[in-house]
Amino acid sequence: MDDKELSDWLKKRLGTKDTLCIAHSGWFCKVAVLGKDAPALIQTDPERKSLTQLKKLARAGLLQHVVTDLQTLEEISEYKAEWKCENFSEAEVESFIQKRQEALGKPVFGKKGRGKEISQKTAWKVWAEAGGCCMYEGCAADLSGISLHTKVARIGYLAHIIASSPDGPRGNGERSAQLSDDPENIMLMCDAHHRLIDSYAPLEHPEERLQGMRRRHVEKVKSLRKAMTYPVARAVTLLADLAGVPTYFRDTQFQEALLAEKYAMAPRVEHLLRRTAQRDDRSKPGFWYYYLHEHENDIRRFSGFVKEVFKDEGRALGVFPLHHIAMLVLAGRIVGEASPVEVFQYDRQQRTWCWHNNVQPHPEGTFRATGLKQGQAKAALLSVELTVSIDENALPDSLIEGVEAKTLPWIRIQTETPNANIIRRAEDLQQFRTICRRVINHIQDELRAEQVHLVVVSPASTAFALGQMLQAGNHPPYVVYDRANHGTSFSPALTITGQGVSADAHNDTFTVYYR
Repeated sequence: MDDKELSDWLKKRLGTKDTLCIAHSGWFCKVAVLGKDAPALIQTDPERKSLTQLKKLARAGLLQHVVTDLQTLEEISEYKAEWKCENFSEAEVESFIQKRQEALGKPVFGKKGRGKEISQKTAWKVWAEAGGCCMYEGCAADLSGISLHTKVARIGYLAHIIASSPDGPRGNGERSAQLSDDPENIMLMCDAHHRLIDSYAPLEHPEERLQGMRRRHVEKVKSLRKAMTYPVARAVTLLADLAGVPTYFRDTQFQEALLAEKYAMAPRVEHLLRRTAQRDDRSKPGFWYYYLHEHENDIRRFSGFVKEVFKDEGRALGVFPLHHIAMLVLAGRIVGEASPVEVFQYDRQQRTWCWHNNVQPHPEGTFRATGLKQGQAKAALLSVELTVSIDENALPDSLIEGVEAKTLPWIRIQTETPNANIIRRAEDLQQFRTICRRVINHIQDELRAEQVHLVVVSPASTAFALGQMLQAGNHPPYVVYDRANHGTSFSPALTITGQGVSADAHNDTFTVYYR
């Protein structure tokens, strides 16, 4: 949260009399609301406005603090129960904010920051080398409207690589003073990325990385400014704690994946359809019925967000899915294929969302479809088996009976060597899309099935991609099956129609309409 966002948030906390703890290391700080289970740590950039609210909280005895090391603080997202917080007095809060301002080279409420002031000549040289654009890789935001005066208060967008204060980000004794007015040590940046490298993720932006960014940016501006501007993608996560294992990623991991595909990530990551649970209760009767009730507003919010993004023809959507299969198919159905969408696959072994562009794509024919028979059928069974082959004994008896009686065609999308890392490149996902589209068109145009039973044992990206192909108002109901674990059988989870999604329990059906 920036200063204004933090100030507004603190006002609400003061109103509800919540006790807060500021965890800090030098200028880097996060805040948590105490008294909750595993309270989240929120990155903050406190300045003048939030200082007023912090002092009020301190006066009311609702503010504590703890000092920790920078490496730990940047990596964690939850408050540590073993921390021993101490009361934070008004005087201590004001001293902390002022020292933080000095370390970041910002004005201390009317006073100048440390280090030599950036000269007018240096400011214009940096602006010219940047081409008036943010020098953070892949951003290139137009900053031609900012004023580059020599007063510290007016050059907040000129970011030091080596801080002008030895106590600031990447500060270094004598070098801080020597380089404070050196153009080679200064980058023109938008406000969001300026805060990112100094206040939010300093350890992920060492001197070498920023110098590399600056050098590459200047080279691009010299050749062709437009060549450095990437299309902007909104990053969306669809995450669930699977099998009781918490799922957490840093925003920079999504950013790196998009950068590798030549997209600049919009500053804010949207965490939609997020599900956290202490236990995996999918084996309990009525689980999906209550699941749908619980996420009704999330589904509608997700649908509304997608529509809003696609109003801007220049924007793409970067999707990072790691969720229950049924929810991924539903999410893909909501997003569709009408606008630019980049879908990524998480590699658990390499712990990355980036595609493996250093390996060859799978050859044509790696994915195959069987069971594409002629003639009409009232219903069809479609299975996607890329992670493992489906054990027929795990399918419901009603489906097996239909298959054996030849009244239920079973179409299978398979591969010769199923495994969890079968989707390694964007080209692999595209090859799956081609086969999947052929199958869906066959079910719709040849079989003319009135219902499709869908069983997916496949990477998350393929489940989402399959859902994208279910065209609104032009596909039969898809009953998506789920299996809680290897000791249980597949059972119906969600039914996806052209208008909404439903789940059954206790002789009742609950439906969420999202169009």
